[in-house]
Amino acid sequence: GLLGWLAEHRDAWTAEPTTFTLNLSIATLEDDRFLRQLGSTLGRSAISPDALGFEIAEPLCTQRRAQVERFISGCERLGCSVVIDGFSFDSAVIPLLRSKALRLVKMDPRLTTGALKDKLSQALVVAIVQAVKVLGIHCAAQQIDSTHVLRWLKAVGCDLGQGSVLARPVSIDRLQASAPA
Repeated sequence: GLLGWLAEHRDAWTAEPTTFTLNLSIATLEDDRFLRQLGSTLGRSAISPDALGFEIAEPLCTQRRAQVERFISGCERLGCSVVIDGFSFDSAVIPLLRSKALRLVKMDPRLTTGALKDKLSQALVVAIVQAVKVLGIHCAAQQIDSTHVLRWLKAVGCDLGQGSVLARPVSIDRLQASAPA
């Protein structure tokens, strides 16, 4: 698995602070043993827990709130980070922002792609960026497809971005070939 690969290839990723973020599945969320096994594996492999994070889709946060809260608390105890993907200021998700494990929210791309055309989307993006900054959480915009949107997001203080205007998708083979040896 990933932890085995990370342990075997420490020299490839420990030169700079790095976090590997995994999408959290419903099966993993429902597995009561997962966090215990993760803690045990992290201890045996000497991998720092802050090198590992879990991305949770906002709909999962609302549909399985109690399980998500337990999972986030477990990540906080272990020292792993959490990312909420598709964040839209859903009132059921806002209390999760209190967790020390939460390090990043990735805004719902419907908000960021429409922000220059729709005042409500614009207001929500500004509110999200400012709210998470006050909490010490980073903010990312997804599907940035124009330089106008990129400039506006930068001006309102968005920390990170993903999208075609920043970089086109790259094959794993090409990415691996360009990685330092």
